[in-house]
Amino acid sequence: MNPGQPGSRRDFLHRLVDAALLVCVAGASRAGTRPRVATDDPDDPLALALRREVGPAELGSTSLLSFTIPAVAEDGAVVPVSLESRIARTDRLVLLAEKNPFPLLAAFDFAAPAVPFVTLRVKLNATGRVVALARANGRYFATERLVRVVVGGCG
Repeated sequence: MNPGQPGSRRDFLHRLVDAALLVCVAGASRAGTRPRVATDDPDDPLALALRREVGPAELGSTSLLSFTIPAVAEDGAVVPVSLESRIARTDRLVLLAEKNPFPLLAAFDFAAPAVPFVTLRVKLNATGRVVALARANGRYFATERLVRVVVGGCG
């Protein structure tokens, strides 16, 4: 086949890159939307963990909460995560995983002059939502990402 003609390798690669960019743009446009973290199921471990952490308060969303985690985790035993809040007076950051037997992955408390930023590796049991929470001025803000786990990490 000649380069540039439909069906050529170059055409395939261009279409593949275009599709990948479309997926990235769609995910980025969803980043500022209100999180769907709560469920009505009283037996849902994630909902119980959220109630324990947040109580009856409503979760807000903001673009000032930066949460980085891979969309596909090759090994669920070591998934890199970065969480940073640029919300003024953030004093707590929390990570929860929907499909883990114990949803609370990590919680960090910060004193007034500290910068609320953490980088860590977590274990994810299976494909599911990972929720990041930030507490600032007594209010909670949340964002979530769906992470597809290829190899399980919790047993």
